[in-house]
Amino acid sequence: MRTVKEYVEVSYLGEIKTVPVYQYVFYISSYDVDAVELHELYKQRSTSETWIEQVKGHTMAGNTLTNDFWANDILWQLSVFAYNISVMMRQKKDKYKRQEHRSFIEWFISVPAKITRSGHQIELKMYEHHFYKDAWEELDRLIEAA
Repeated sequence: MRTVKEYVEVSYLGEIKTVPVYQYVFYISSYDVDAVELHELYKQRSTSETWIEQVKGHTMAGNTLTNDFWANDILWQLSVFAYNISVMMRQKKDKYKRQEHRSFIEWFISVPAKITRSGHQIELKMYEHHFYKDAWEELDRLIEAA
């Protein structure tokens, strides 16, 4: 299957032309469907495999933390739960939604900061020139508004 990925301007013999850049996809399958349906089917499969890989890689799936099966089971379930919460937190804005989970952990979770509570107010104390401070505060506002 061939699709147009984008159009680019090229100079050929002193003349500027707009030409398509094609993207080719080739599948071998025993399914009795046309090329477009097969492409959509494999695209869904690819997305599912990406999700599985992210969950395995970012929730320590397959790692044994203790010698107790049930303790490892609950630790893994808590990791998946935390991963899912972080994905839900990032759904409000495209800038955060498309980030890899590891990148999100590095700038949002592993940040040197302190959350203090006094009375009914919660305050974030973070280094004022922290590289991700604006992004952290923006995402925090989005979560509070939900």
